[in-house]
Amino acid sequence: MKILKCYYEECSYDSYFFNRQEGYRYLIEIDEKNHIETSVYLHYKNNIQQAIVVDISCMVGCPEKCFFCSSSKLEHKRNLTAIEILEETLLVLNQHQYSSFSNVVFSFQGIGEPSLIPKEITTAIILLRNYIPNSKITISTTGSNVKAFNTWKDSLLKDIKLQISITDYSIKDFKAIEHIVKHFEKHNMLESFAEIKFNYVLVNQANDTDSHLQNLISIFRHKPYIIRLSKLNHCIDNQYISSSVDVFNHFSEELSKNNITNYIFGSQIKSSIGCGQLIYLNNNQDGQVL
Repeated sequence: MKILKCYYEECSYDSYFFNRQEGYRYLIEIDEKNHIETSVYLHYKNNIQQAIVVDISCMVGCPEKCFFCSSSKLEHKRNLTAIEILEETLLVLNQHQYSSFSNVVFSFQGIGEPSLIPKEITTAIILLRNYIPNSKITISTTGSNVKAFNTWKDSLLKDIKLQISITDYSIKDFKAIEHIVKHFEKHNMLESFAEIKFNYVLVNQANDTDSHLQNLISIFRHKPYIIRLSKLNHCIDNQYISSSVDVFNHFSEELSKNNITNYIFGSQIKSSIGCGQLIYLNNNQDGQVL
């Protein structure tokens, strides 16, 4: 396993947690036919080091076809093993002086869907924590396999945060996310995880109408979960753009009025290091994606 390329971007964020980020996205060769991407983000608040975050890929390509993500353009070839996930993570982490940061965060937020390989993710977390015992872990998932939540709960892993991306934007129903919420309540998931957050990427004229807002309110009113309203990280050849600032503020205000904890998370627009874009950019001469 080796690093082929590294892309760097520095950008400002309008965030409670940090206001400047250095982003490094690595193109990694597993073998001649298989490539992944892994990112390292250095977070600063008023030039004070806050955290170093590693966004980990768990698959070569992704079977999920989220319309706003460049990974949807990539063929799902295979899953990574826990050992490969560890090797990938340490390969990029060791490119940085991570010991100078008070917080080291491992986030399964790269290419691939963790809920489809819950046991491998559990083993990878154990391996990562053996390497850095005080590291923080976030599993970012669409929850396409709800049984995965029970696997992670039963593994007795400590202080794990869950971030569930809401990807079904049909106005008719949000049945997938309702199913997850009911599953959490049935199995007392809040007792087993440090935090459960739902990520909602606001996309202009795709999921930012009042009907969508009312769906969110109906599902999460009186529920002890956090809603993260995220700006779209504009992807190459993607027709979608992020919703306006006014729409973000409107969603946040209405959610708050209904006692739903939420915050706005800002990302760099027109970024060239969004998930899946390095592999997309690194085409062969015949135009085929690696």
